[in-house]
Amino acid sequence: MMRLKKLRSHGKALLAQLDSDLHRPASPTPVASTGLLSSAKIRLDILLLILLTAGIYLFFWSISDTSGNDTVTRSLMAWRWLKKPFLIWACNDITWVFGPFHCYLNVIAILLTGNPLWGPRLASGLFGAMTAIPLYLIVSHYFGRRAAFYSGLAFPFFTFFIGLSVSGNSEPISSFFILWAIYFAIRFRENEFLSHIIASGLLFSLAAATRYDVWIFGPVLFIYLLWIYYRNRSRVVLKGLIFFALIAASFPVAWIIGNYHLVGDPLIFLKQAYDPLPFSGHFDIRLAKHILYDFALFPSALMFGLTPAVFLIAIFGFYRTLKEKRRPDRFPAIILLVLIFWYMSFFVIGQKMIAVSRMMVNHGLFLLIFFGPGMTALLSILKPARQKILLVSTFLMAVLFAILPPFSVLRPAALNSRLIPLSQYVPAPPEIKSTGNLLHRQLESGKKIMLDCKDMAQRSIMLRLFEHENGIIQFYGTPSEFIPDIKIEKPDIIVLSRSNRHLNEIQASWITTSELQFADINYVLDRTIGNFLIFSRKASDGRGSVFPITNWRSSQYGKFRALSATKFEL
Repeated sequence: MMRLKKLRSHGKALLAQLDSDLHRPASPTPVASTGLLSSAKIRLDILLLILLTAGIYLFFWSISDTSGNDTVTRSLMAWRWLKKPFLIWACNDITWVFGPFHCYLNVIAILLTGNPLWGPRLASGLFGAMTAIPLYLIVSHYFGRRAAFYSGLAFPFFTFFIGLSVSGNSEPISSFFILWAIYFAIRFRENEFLSHIIASGLLFSLAAATRYDVWIFGPVLFIYLLWIYYRNRSRVVLKGLIFFALIAASFPVAWIIGNYHLVGDPLIFLKQAYDPLPFSGHFDIRLAKHILYDFALFPSALMFGLTPAVFLIAIFGFYRTLKEKRRPDRFPAIILLVLIFWYMSFFVIGQKMIAVSRMMVNHGLFLLIFFGPGMTALLSILKPARQKILLVSTFLMAVLFAILPPFSVLRPAALNSRLIPLSQYVPAPPEIKSTGNLLHRQLESGKKIMLDCKDMAQRSIMLRLFEHENGIIQFYGTPSEFIPDIKIEKPDIIVLSRSNRHLNEIQASWITTSELQFADINYVLDRTIGNFLIFSRKASDGRGSVFPITNWRSSQYGKFRALSATKFEL
C-alpha cells in the first residue's frame, strides 16, 4: 500500500512537472516532455502554419517576377546547362562560381515546368514556405508547442525572406536545408540514432553546395557534437561525430580539389564571390562611413524585415535565453551569436563585401526562434486584457508591413539597391518588360537580335525571351570582340545599355579601332527605353553612316551629340 501511494505521489509530481513545463514560457521544454506532447496537435499546428505561409507566398509569388542579378543569372545558367549537360565539379563559364546544387534544382524545375522564367521561382518559393516546418520543430523542442506556434505565426511575415523566395534566390533553399540539419543534430543528442546524424550531414552538404555563406554552420555543428561527446563519452556519439565530419566535409573538400585541378586555384570561388572593397591601407573617412553604415544596417534591416514588434520581442526572448542560468542548452542562442560575430567581422570590420539585407536571412530566422519564448514570457506577466492587446497589435503590425508599398520604389538608386530585398513584392523593372515585349514582337517577325549579356539588365531580357533563343545572339565576350561579332552575325537589331558598366570599355574599343566600314549595312538608333538603346539595321547609301557612339553616360535619354573629332563609319 505504501508503495502504491509512493508511485501515486511520483506520478502526480511528474504530471505537475509536465504541466509546469508546458505552461512555463521562459524555460525550454525538456526532452522527455517534448516526447509527451500530442503529436496530433503538433501536426495540426504545422498544417495550419503551412497553409498560412503557402497562401501568403502564393499571393506575392503571383505578383512578383524574376528580378535581381543573382536570380536572373542562376536561372539562365540552368537554362544554358540544360542545352549541354555536364558534371559541375568546379567553377566554369556556364555556372560561373556558384555551387552546383542550385543549378541542378533549377534544371529540375525547368524540366517540370518547361519555363526558365518562373520555374526556378516556383522551386525557391516552395523551399522558402516549407522552411516553416524545421523552424517550428526547433522552437518546439526547446521552448514548447505554444512558443513554436507563435514563432511559426511570425515566420510568414518575414518580408525579405518572402521576397527572396518568390523571386527565385538561393537563400531560402540553403536556409531550409540548414535548419533541418540543425534539427536532426538536436534529435541525435536526444536519441543517439545514427540515421539522424547522417541526415544532418547530408542536409548540410546540400546547403553547402547551394551557398558558401552557410559553410560556417559546419564547424558549429561539429563543435556541438564534440561537446555532446565530451559530456557523456558515448561511443555512439563518437561514431556519429565521425560520420557527420566525413559527410559534411565531402562537398567542400571535393569542390576545393576540383577547382584546384581545373582552374589551378582551390579558393577561386571565394575570391570571385566575395571581392573585398577597394580601400586604402589606412583608416580614413570613407572606411569609417562604410563601417558605420554596415553596423547600422544589421539591426535596421532585421527590424524592418521582421517588423518592429516581432524584432523587439525576439530580442527580449534572446536576452532571456542567454540570461537564464538553469538552461543547460543554449544552442540556438549560441548559433545566433556566432552569426552576429561573423557578420561584424566579415562585413563591418573586414569590409570583405558590400553588406546587403539578403546576407542576414539566417540571422533573421534564428532571431525568429526566440520570438515565441519572448511572446510567451510577456504574456505570462500581463493581465488577460493586455495579453489580447499585445497579440493583436503585434500580428496586426506584421500584416500592415506585409501590405505596405514595396520598399523597392524608394529613391535614390543607391538606397534602393540596398533595400530591394526588404520588400516581399519583387517586380521586374518596367523598362525590362517594355523592352522584352518590343523585342518579342521583332523576333516573331523573323528579326535577329544581338544582346550584350554581360549586362545584367540584358540578361533579364534574354530570360524573358527564352522561347526565341535561336533568334538571339548572346554576346558574353570582351569589348574588342564586339565589333567582329557584329560583322560575322549581322544582326537586325543591337541592344545596348547606358547603365552597362562595360559600356566605357566598348566605346574605347570602337574609338581605337579607327573606322568600321560596312559596305552594305549600318545601324542607327531606333529608340530608347529607359537605359536601353535599341539600334536597327538600315540600308546603307554606300558611304557609310556617321554615328557618334560616345558620351552615352552624359547624354540625356538618348539625345546624342555629334563629335567633331571622331567619325565612325558602320
